[in-house]
Amino acid sequence: MPDHNEALRRADAVAHARRLVALFDHPLRDERHRALGQVIEMGDLAVPALVEALGSDARFTRTGALRALAQIGSADAVGPLMGYLRRHATEIGDNRAFAMQAIAAGTTPRHPDPGPLFELLQQSLRDRDDFVRAWAYVALGRLGDPRAAPLIEEGTRDRDHFVAEKAAEALADLAAAPPPPPSLTEQLLGPEQIGFALQAPEQGRRAMGLRALLDRVADAPDFNPFPLLLKLLRGPTRTGRRSAIEALTHLQRPEALNHLADVVARSDDADLVALALRGLVAHRVELQRPHPGVGNDGLAHRRQRGL
Repeated sequence: MPDHNEALRRADAVAHARRLVALFDHPLRDERHRALGQVIEMGDLAVPALVEALGSDARFTRTGALRALAQIGSADAVGPLMGYLRRHATEIGDNRAFAMQAIAAGTTPRHPDPGPLFELLQQSLRDRDDFVRAWAYVALGRLGDPRAAPLIEEGTRDRDHFVAEKAAEALADLAAAPPPPPSLTEQLLGPEQIGFALQAPEQGRRAMGLRALLDRVADAPDFNPFPLLLKLLRGPTRTGRRSAIEALTHLQRPEALNHLADVVARSDDADLVALALRGLVAHRVELQRPHPGVGNDGLAHRRQRGL
């Protein structure tokens, strides 16, 4: 049977938390700080009122709610906090940093919908605010997806000392985290996110995308990576084309060999042709021998150019 006394206690707590939250916009700083301290002491009981306050028009109210959530660390608040960051992407001041700190405080490997969170954290690693980047690394470490390792390793070399320090802590958290269940891992990086990662300017993010692609190929025999790779090969970004060739080099399938040979035969980009030739060598193809789709003349022409 439902515990009516417990329900009443929670309802009273939420009402009390709302009254305290209303003081976050009090003109006296001491009153604001007193209310903040009391809300933090309430812990999870105050979270519903704090989540409501994220939609307030009063900036001090939002600031107080974010600071409290950063101290409480509620998993239930992570989703609303993600929404807050999307709505206030251009907000000036500390609120976005407090929001990311609160997300980090509430993130666990058991997060129910890790895909959107993982994507938001990746995007936040390029944020102009050092504190947003720092807490994004912390959240990635606590989420526990091992494919985030290259991203976090890159963060240990961040120009800001605090960011690099938090990234190092996140790397330790990631190493200690239990591996996520297969069903959870599949949600963390879908084909669309893999495509975005393979075109990213950061080497760490591209390495993560390649690892995720190869893991999907290994774990899901019915997964076909070639439509995505062909889209990248024909796409507008040179980084995407290079990543596609690197992925084809790692895929031990006849179709990968055909696409690499097609790059050698058709591309006018000498660097991409050289990369594709190295891929063919990795596949142990004898370059002097005709290959389907690539005539001897084409290969000889490439070799004469020193490629």
